[in-house]
Amino acid sequence: MLLSISTNVYAVTTEDAVITVSSDIATPGSVINVDLSIKNNPGIIAMAFCVEYDATSFEYIDYTEGYLTNYTITNHSDKGIVSFVSVADRNIKTDGT
Repeated sequence: MLLSISTNVYAVTTEDAVITVSSDIATPGSVINVDLSIKNNPGIIAMAFCVEYDATSFEYIDYTEGYLTNYTITNHSDKGIVSFVSVADRNIKTDGT
């Protein structure tokens, strides 16, 4: 599975924010989950990222709502990209998945 994620996190803190992507082994016909998590969150009001996948080998099915609640997820199956855009009305400082 090919995943491509780029992020920029800017903060004044003694600990760096850590964004992780889970891994899994896929077999034909199986369903896998890809979790994106943040630890040492310095505070985020807005963020956007894309998860890239090989659309000839994988099919995006759905997402499970995580700890954020105000976001949009769009599947661009013709490009093999799922985009995520989030804008909050306050600085979200909690860690989560």
